[in-house]
Amino acid sequence: MRWVGAVVHGAPLLQYFNVAIADEAEAVEVTRKRCGASKDAMMTSVRALSALEVASIPLMPGEVKAA
Repeated sequence: MRWVGAVVHGAPLLQYFNVAIADEAEAVEVTRKRCGASKDAMMTSVRALSALEVASIPLMPGEVKAA
């Protein structure tokens, strides 16, 4: 039998958000509330955006949008 890769049951759902909040902890918490995630859901911020990336994403301060 040919191996076709690992099968993961209950794999995590990955969702990406653009958040116009400078404080990382606050950005994660606001995003958690916006998408209705429980406290058990693992949520992290990955990276800050460059000035060019920020300019290309029209967000108002404090706004959260799905990427």
